[in-house]
Amino acid sequence: MGTDGYEYFAVGILGEFLASIDSIITFDNFTFVDFFTSLQNWYSVYRFASAVNQEYTIFSIDTTIANDSLNLPLRFEYLGKRLADETITTQLGPFTCKKFFIQQGVSIVLIIPPFPPIIQPLVFVDDTVWIAEGNWIVQDIMPTIQVDLSSVGIDPFFIPGLVREIIDPVLIPVELLSFSAVSEAGIVKLAWSTATETNNSRFQIERTTPQSPPWQGGEGEARDGWKKIGFVNGSGTTTETRDYSYIDRTVNAGTYFYRLKQIDFNGQYEYSDEIEVVVYAPLTFRLGQNYPNPFNPSTTIKYAISSKQFVSIKVYDVLGNEIATLVNEEKPAGVYQVEFNEIGLPSGTYFYRLQAGAYIQTKKMLLIK
Repeated sequence: MGTDGYEYFAVGILGEFLASIDSIITFDNFTFVDFFTSLQNWYSVYRFASAVNQEYTIFSIDTTIANDSLNLPLRFEYLGKRLADETITTQLGPFTCKKFFIQQGVSIVLIIPPFPPIIQPLVFVDDTVWIAEGNWIVQDIMPTIQVDLSSVGIDPFFIPGLVREIIDPVLIPVELLSFSAVSEAGIVKLAWSTATETNNSRFQIERTTPQSPPWQGGEGEARDGWKKIGFVNGSGTTTETRDYSYIDRTVNAGTYFYRLKQIDFNGQYEYSDEIEVVVYAPLTFRLGQNYPNPFNPSTTIKYAISSKQFVSIKVYDVLGNEIATLVNEEKPAGVYQVEFNEIGLPSGTYFYRLQAGAYIQTKKMLLIK
């Protein structure tokens, strides 16, 4: 639908009706589905500029269907009428809609010279449609009808009706296929997949934890509030499967809960189910090599402690002078990292030293400017 409010004829749901006709009435070289498909995109259906109560012909085509010795002259018509505007209330709220009454029909054209053609309707289907500007169909109602073609030797049959309403692209914009978390080497790797996305701006990753894990004397149930820990961009609108991942490097030993907050471009959001993952304490104390190394102007130092300890990490020059204190506090068991900035130091070799209880280890790093 363009900004001018025109929508062009397409077979769409009419295809089911046409297929049902084809299954009942068969011709050698003609099907109703193929015929109407050939007319797609030729004729404008909904005209927002049309006056209320104005009737118009979307298309009217005469053709002759030959079958054995029978030549059957038919008229295919698609007729429209603009009705008074109405307000339709949906789960998204009220919409002020343009209302259209559309008739889809097939008639026999009886030609008996010298008289004018006589139009004998065979099948006509009524379709009432409500459309809001900027939206596709808000509501569409097509009643069930009985078709009586006994005049051409076909037993009466029913064409089932339908009711369609606008689906909500805001409340359920993403179909989530999977969401999982794995603890590995002191980090948590999150992964999730979507089957489809509508208006999806981004995923906000949120986390909460018990106050203390059960193996450290806690109940393992009470949680802090949910905390935002990161974002991953969504894929907008897509019907293709999309895979996403996020690594949480800020965890210690304990049980963690994660959830995704899917946010659309309008600021609407929806939460995923929660998932749980256990991060176990390191088995040993460990001081990692800084990265990058050599570095300029900053580098990251990782370390692990296997039990609750008072932790100190300090930086020294080659003469043993203390340059900086990076950590100086009590910490529970877990894997950590800290960043060191060179703060105006000259190029050269420096040492960083971890002390946690009785555990002491020193490593060397190189600053190059």
